[in-house]
Amino acid sequence: MSTKSIIDVPLVPLSEKISELIEWSTGCDIKELKFSFTIGRTAFERVTSIGVQLKELQRDRKKEREVFLIRQNRVQLGYRL
Repeated sequence: MSTKSIIDVPLVPLSEKISELIEWSTGCDIKELKFSFTIGRTAFERVTSIGVQLKELQRDRKKEREVFLIRQNRVQLGYRL
């Protein structure tokens, strides 16, 4: 028994490829389909979460860099920190 995965469905607009989705799911039982869609949903959620975390890290790094440059400029100008 080969397990199908939602990942096997090409990333194209569903409206254009609904027949491929139907063909892909033919022969699968409901349990198999639910499992596959659960994997797809979980993967999407994790990738989205990673994207959000990456943006937060980039924002924090930018702030840290700005603080570093301000401190560096103060030192060069002879100001005390």
